[in-house]
Amino acid sequence: LEELDFATSDIFTTSTSASRNDDEVTTVVYNNIPSVTKAWSISCVFTSALKGDASFNTTLVTFGDSLTNQRIVMKDDGSLYLRDSTMLVSLFPAASVIANTKTFLVITYDGVNVTGYLDAVAGTPDAAVMINSTGNTRWGGRPSSDEQLNGHIKDVRFYDFVLNSDEVTYLSGV
Repeated sequence: LEELDFATSDIFTTSTSASRNDDEVTTVVYNNIPSVTKAWSISCVFTSALKGDASFNTTLVTFGDSLTNQRIVMKDDGSLYLRDSTMLVSLFPAASVIANTKTFLVITYDGVNVTGYLDAVAGTPDAAVMINSTGNTRWGGRPSSDEQLNGHIKDVRFYDFVLNSDEVTYLSGV
């Protein structure tokens, strides 16, 4: 999560390549979302360098410290999913997220259904089963797994209520 309008982790070289570890940010989940089984919303602004591969997962956020916890997953073909406690719930189809383009994402959960919004446009609500988990939320990756976001997360917000479409539009700046 960068405070500036650009990523600060670029390593410029002239003749030798350089590498670095992936950045991940962890936040305490229950100070922000009291219960992932009840009403909540999250919003984030991000970019990603997609590869066009539908089999590769990147994780925008994981709820909890376990490898099996619920998370928001993006495939490298630009499709988005919520991995609830039982299955992948489709939020947006392939090509919804465009490579290297700023995307405003909102996910709402009312205790029964999850709804995704991309740039203030709502997807179809779908049933999701969330269970409470322990530990932190992890932005930009998944515990003990190579699902780091190849991109930049600019802004993240938690809400302990369901944002409605007017609120999502207002927050998106559209």
